[in-house]
Amino acid sequence: MWVSYFCLASGLGLGCGIQLGPLRSWAQLWDAQVALRVLPTLGSCLAMMATMSRFKHPLALPSVLLAIVGLFHLVLLAAGVSLEEAQQAGWVLKPAASMGRWWELWRMFDVGPGLSFQHIHWSAAAEQVGKLLGLFLLVCFGSSMDIAAIQQDTPFRLDFNKELTTIGISNMVTGAVGAGITGSFIFSQTIFSGRAGVQSRLNGAVIALCEFTMFAIPFSVVQYLPCFFFGSLLVWFGVEIMLDWMLRSYRKLSHTEYALLWATFAAIMQWGLEAGIAAGCICSMCYFVYAYAKARHAAAAAATMPGMPAPPAVLGPAVLRASQLSSFSLVQGQSGIVRSADQEAALELLRPAHLATAQLRGFLFFGIANAISTRLHRAAMQLEEAGREGEGGGGLARAASAAPPSIAASPWRPRGAHAQQQQRPADRLYGDSSKHGGAVRASLAAPKFFVLDFSRVKGLDATAARTLGTLYRDLAQLDITPVVTGANHGAIRQLLAAHGVPLPPAPTPTAHDASPFLLRSAAELPPVLHCHEFGAYEEGIRFAEQQLLAVAVRFHLCRPPSEPVTLEQLLRTHASQAGLPFAAKEDSGAAAAAILRYCTTLRFHPGDRLWEEGQPADAFYIIEQGRVTVEQQVAAAGSGGAAAPGSTARVGSDAGGAAAAPPGRQRRPSVRVFEFGPGCIAGVVDVWLHRPRSSAAVVSSAGGGGGAGACRVLQLSRDALGLMVTEAPSALHVLQAVVLRAKCLDLGMAAELAAARV
Repeated sequence: MWVSYFCLASGLGLGCGIQLGPLRSWAQLWDAQVALRVLPTLGSCLAMMATMSRFKHPLALPSVLLAIVGLFHLVLLAAGVSLEEAQQAGWVLKPAASMGRWWELWRMFDVGPGLSFQHIHWSAAAEQVGKLLGLFLLVCFGSSMDIAAIQQDTPFRLDFNKELTTIGISNMVTGAVGAGITGSFIFSQTIFSGRAGVQSRLNGAVIALCEFTMFAIPFSVVQYLPCFFFGSLLVWFGVEIMLDWMLRSYRKLSHTEYALLWATFAAIMQWGLEAGIAAGCICSMCYFVYAYAKARHAAAAAATMPGMPAPPAVLGPAVLRASQLSSFSLVQGQSGIVRSADQEAALELLRPAHLATAQLRGFLFFGIANAISTRLHRAAMQLEEAGREGEGGGGLARAASAAPPSIAASPWRPRGAHAQQQQRPADRLYGDSSKHGGAVRASLAAPKFFVLDFSRVKGLDATAARTLGTLYRDLAQLDITPVVTGANHGAIRQLLAAHGVPLPPAPTPTAHDASPFLLRSAAELPPVLHCHEFGAYEEGIRFAEQQLLAVAVRFHLCRPPSEPVTLEQLLRTHASQAGLPFAAKEDSGAAAAAILRYCTTLRFHPGDRLWEEGQPADAFYIIEQGRVTVEQQVAAAGSGGAAAPGSTARVGSDAGGAAAAPPGRQRRPSVRVFEFGPGCIAGVVDVWLHRPRSSAAVVSSAGGGGGAGACRVLQLSRDALGLMVTEAPSALHVLQAVVLRAKCLDLGMAAELAAARV
């Protein structure tokens, strides 16, 4: 903002031949002679701005610049005024008194023959060490600010270290040849070149060549250019920078930050550059301390307020530190839906290389924003690399069109660790089945998602929002679809949208309400930058899983999530995937027929309850059609952890325990919600452990199919299991193996999720 005022004042001063500084000095513009020179200065500035806004051709602006100079000389010619008279009147700069040859520049260093340094006063050089350090810090700070300003208008990510290295090398070369002073990027020229559509590196080469030519020729080109020409350029730069930073920034800053911006500008105008910037820094630090303390107080109050969702149990004693200078967890996202075995296998294939989740926490501000963005960008790159390794490594693309390989080795045969690490997911999950080719093609076709959750973010400043905006542009270039969740509180959503995050007009309520992700062929153009948004983290994860399962269904890896699953299909799926020697998939029909003799078929409607918490657990249920929601309260006061809203932690199929609460602190209860669909087994843990129900179950969807309008489940009681011990032991053996595998899948996924969150 100070640069904008400096450019504006310097441009008008240069064009009018006066000195403008404090606001009171602007009264000189009312002088008639000065006002006469203001007109061509402002007129030229308006012509440049109109050209930039209406024309995108790279030669449009240079043509206008040449036209301004040509028109000036035509006016001089028509008025009969010579160039010398225009110089005397102050319309053109006078030529320098002495015009030496440029190669004589090095004589000023007084280096004797043979590079002798005997004329150098080393004591005087030592006195400049302090100034050199100050200049070093000034150039570093100014260069960092220049790069940040360029990044704001650049659609791709800049490597700050690389850019600073370029500046450092350039300054070293300049100092070594003894010509020129330290400098940095001309961020205004870079930004304006980009806005004019000039993206080629040839632009910089042409500018450098022109500047060197002007330096080398034996006369000064400046003496032929009118003063208002240079003044109008500076005024244009000042107006554009002021519009960006003082007016257009209103939508990109919070109200407090915008007020601090103007307060700092007023302080600079009143007390000067150094004192004004110092005052602005002090005010900004005071506001940050207040906002951070307020966010921490809110987190502490929420941690003990009854009836409100609790922070995640995995944080343990660090619950009150969740609002600290921001942090985040990178996890392999998983929803609270308990799926059938074939769907879980498809997600196990696709999820690692196509879904990443970052849960942000605390106060996101300028001091940590770049570090967070770097880590998130690295995670996105790892997701993209995982997709390449899983999809194209080792001739996988060629295998997509080939017949599935025949793997003779038994799944129970031990293998070396190196062989396990080298085995591809498609080979491990579908290597000995007819689905291998479909698994390969699904891995190639599935979209990638990056879920960014703001549910636990307590504050966000404009710098962090701009950095995240750059991250979303990076995701678009990597063909990764961003999914935002939990951002509809405070000013987070407004700041993200103002800084380029392509949010929809409003968050989508549920995953079922979202528009499906359309698969694209390789010949289609890259997708338009877009973003999905949900109010809750759980819905964002469900949406991504739905899209991955849609791909799996398309390539016949699993049934649609809403399609009914019979008991025989359930047994066959587990037997074929596990390769159990005592539960072959060929025997699934006979085992299912035997088990059905001991089951009771029940039909429910949405809202019906299967069991209540505390009731005796005397039966478990196999869901064939519809969906059942299981709710469990965890973290009783002072004894257990709690789950965050939309928690995806799973222990068994019915939910489970949580981490202990911090010593001496009362933790409020939290409800964990899980959804069981066709092909899932519900309520079995309490039956196996012979304990009362630790959860409640209600029918949430009836599903479709043959029993349209009803949720169909198979009930298997404890008494029926006792009868099977003597009457159908082989069928009971198969059932126990399938139940054991289903619980192992749930426990394994819960362990991975908990480890990722710690």
